[in-house]
Amino acid sequence: AINDNLGINIGNQLLRAVAERLKDKQLDDVEIARFSGDEFIVFLRYSSIDNCITVAERLLSRIREKFSFDELELYLTASIGISQPKLEQTTAELLIQNADVAMSKAKERGGNTFQVFTESMGVKYEHALHLRNKMQTAIEADSFEVYFQPYVAANSNKIIGAEALARWPQADGSFISPAEFIAIAEQTGQIVPLSTLIMRKAFAQLAKIQHNSDFVMSVNLSVKQFQRENITQLVSSLATEFNVPLHRLQFELTESVMVDDAQQVFTELAELRTIGCQIAIDDFGTGFSSLAYLNKLPVDVLKIDREFTQSIYTDPASQTICKAIISMAHGLNKHIIVEGIETTEQADFFKRLGCMGLQGFLFYKPMPFKQLDNLLN
Repeated sequence: AINDNLGINIGNQLLRAVAERLKDKQLDDVEIARFSGDEFIVFLRYSSIDNCITVAERLLSRIREKFSFDELELYLTASIGISQPKLEQTTAELLIQNADVAMSKAKERGGNTFQVFTESMGVKYEHALHLRNKMQTAIEADSFEVYFQPYVAANSNKIIGAEALARWPQADGSFISPAEFIAIAEQTGQIVPLSTLIMRKAFAQLAKIQHNSDFVMSVNLSVKQFQRENITQLVSSLATEFNVPLHRLQFELTESVMVDDAQQVFTELAELRTIGCQIAIDDFGTGFSSLAYLNKLPVDVLKIDREFTQSIYTDPASQTICKAIISMAHGLNKHIIVEGIETTEQADFFKRLGCMGLQGFLFYKPMPFKQLDNLLN
């Protein structure tokens, strides 16, 4: 971000300044190196974990101090991973890998902190690596399937659309949970080819629903797709290939669009709307909600997260938040779809508030296309 916004010269000055701060005069028998990009390694010989933690805390404190370049002032944070050899045969490569795994854990916890490598982290890392490789094979073999979860009109319970969901079947008939593989795909960038694959299959199935011209197919997008692809061009191309009317397409994004390259994403979302597609914000209210962004965001639909739906009769605050979101959406001429509806009481609550659509197990679970097609006939 610093290179992109302030230039490589400032980025290089900053790297040199960080390196100087890492040269801790209180450390003996230490080696320091820039490992890659914005990553450094501090190697402490014959040091205990307690001493490593003390050093990490001191380095974090130093890096948090203001950096000044002429009239420019910058503030940084760092994430530190600590690993220690357990056996004599531990290699330098393994030591670095374990520290990197621990650093990733520190980032997961919000950064500006440190983590000491544990065996459980190693097991999780190995599992993620195995799943990443297995997922790549599945993408190349076109092994992913698409299930569809319908949503209904609140005033009639008639199916008005469905959300396309990725499903990863296994040879034994089981499925790997999307909660597991989507997170890894986002981290590795595999979400881009996976999302394109799901989009193609969803468009192909939508083309078969000719008898219901008002039915809308909703497809999830990742912010990474906006960073690596021309989404409008991709959608237009696939819509032409499968002869799908653009007004029957809705694209869902999470609230992360409000913080990740927001302006670029806003521009492309506006282009999607210009060609006739609808835009929805998924899981609204659980992420980076911003009233300032919402007023500018080119969206048609807000989807209230199941977290609120499930607690409207157990947590008074949830009712208050839901009413506020719905009132605000109506004031901005945006529609509301509520996720996670499991009881008639929940459905009635949101019907009374004038929501457009309801989605949840009370009505339909995710299903193969053949089952959805039968419901629509």
